[in-house]
Amino acid sequence: MTACGLLSTVHQGNIVQATGCWVQHPKFGRQFSVDSYSISLPSSAVGIEKYLASGLIKGIGPTYAQRLVSFFGTRTLEVIDKTPEQLASVPGIGPKRQKEIIAGWAQQKEVAHIMVFLQEKEYRVRMRSRFTKHTSNRRSN
Repeated sequence: MTACGLLSTVHQGNIVQATGCWVQHPKFGRQFSVDSYSISLPSSAVGIEKYLASGLIKGIGPTYAQRLVSFFGTRTLEVIDKTPEQLASVPGIGPKRQKEIIAGWAQQKEVAHIMVFLQEKEYRVRMRSRFTKHTSNRRSN
């Protein structure tokens, strides 16, 4: 399915719960028009790998996302967040890349906190995104 709306904090691998309504776009067909949404980080190994492979965190692309998830499994995000010194255990991750990942993770968390704060205050960020692959949606009346 395709969803459209102001979805500035949605990235590949996120779990999204959205409210809105179905619309018929003249060019793109049936879409879900999002009024509001919430995001959760992925918890499955596949979801975590897609999330990390998206390029959202500096120092991690598809290759290192696969290595990290192969090494830590579903604990990967927890390791990056709480015990990043363990990243050095992964083949190919040296001190420089480890620092990049730690800094990239911290930056992404800060952006996420700001976006959540703005959404809670009902500010809408003027950044349009199109994404597919939702895990759930609800229709709002």
